[in-house]
Amino acid sequence: MSVKRIKQDFLEHLSKKSGDWMDKPIPVLIGDEDGLISAGPGLIYVRLINAQVITVLGSLNVYYNWHATIGRLKTSPNVWRIREVRETYLTSVPQSIGLHHGQHEFDVDGNPGVDQVWNDRKSIKQLTVLVSDSAGFIVVVGSGVTITKTGMIGISETLKDLSSYIPSSGAVFVNIEVDEDEVISLHAGANFSAPTLVNRFDYVPIPDFEHYLVGSALLYESQSRLLNKDIFVPMSLGTNYLLNSSAFSDILVSVEDIQSAFEVLDTHTHEGVGAVLYYDQYVYEIDDDGNAFLVVEDDLVVTEPFPTYEL
Repeated sequence: MSVKRIKQDFLEHLSKKSGDWMDKPIPVLIGDEDGLISAGPGLIYVRLINAQVITVLGSLNVYYNWHATIGRLKTSPNVWRIREVRETYLTSVPQSIGLHHGQHEFDVDGNPGVDQVWNDRKSIKQLTVLVSDSAGFIVVVGSGVTITKTGMIGISETLKDLSSYIPSSGAVFVNIEVDEDEVISLHAGANFSAPTLVNRFDYVPIPDFEHYLVGSALLYESQSRLLNKDIFVPMSLGTNYLLNSSAFSDILVSVEDIQSAFEVLDTHTHEGVGAVLYYDQYVYEIDDDGNAFLVVEDDLVVTEPFPTYEL
């Protein structure tokens, strides 16, 4: 038997014994140091035993910090991929799990279940904002139906690119807003010193006129990728927004006061300083500069010019 034939038989025997994999299983943990799993289509991040993060071929049907092994197939020796997900438990996982939603919910007395699920607002599918492409700074706005001051509007799932808003210094919040015509737009706030600033939420911009805030993303200098933890989706609080608005707090009076003012003031329109102006069911007095002040029972109830109508 020739040396060539002996070598060929040996390699065939070795191949049968070693199987399809080139390497022994290498243990890894699913996800990178920030908890991100997806590294692009068909790719995921894993951490080696020395904490080095690498990208491998794998399914997204896994969870952060799951134990797995990676390896290379002989048919594609240059591609590292998930080899298996390991069951690292003291006892085997049961093959079927019975109905158990109660342990994740509040009981009839309002107490948390033994395995309570605490949801983040972003995990609610309707009108959420989540990262779609981390490195590309692209977010996806979830579809949904909501109410505005003019009626109901429907929002379609939309991708928005935030990459052009990354500041060269400091940090900025970029709102994702929707208007009365169901158009989704971006609205950047004022730049501030650092993303860790204690009062950073003071810099979230107030939505534009007839716009509604869906969510806001925090962008900052030298940011390499956008994470879901950089995005917040607000939960609204019930209040009287008109009475709590600083823009109106100095001029608002009670209905009774307005009605009383109507009883004592002439409702005709006059001209000149000190004259009384009746307009749109409110009574104003004109000062030396031609500014209109709201009047209640002959007393001015504001100390600043009321920016309303040019006389």
